[in-house]
Amino acid sequence: MRPLRLDVAGFTVFREHAVLDLTDADLFALVGPTGSGKSSLLDAMCFALYGTVPRWGKRGGVAGVLAPSSAEARVRLVFEASGQRYAASRVVRRVG
Repeated sequence: MRPLRLDVAGFTVFREHAVLDLTDADLFALVGPTGSGKSSLLDAMCFALYGTVPRWGKRGGVAGVLAPSSAEARVRLVFEASGQRYAASRVVRRVG
């Protein structure tokens, strides 16, 4: 599987819409200071594909997905596997 594009909004630390475009990247590294969202990008990929994030363990759930003060989280991962292009999307909304 090769990730091509990740769109996140309202997901963990990403309150605003953010895009990680890897379409033209043969190799990439996620670098930045502590707390800048590197792990959250990988979490978003897992969440888009599987609906959960393994490193969150039992504490996960919807509450862990939503950015503080966000009513909705959106994650969309476009990836390529076996020469085919796919998209996996998840939307979580706070109710009440």
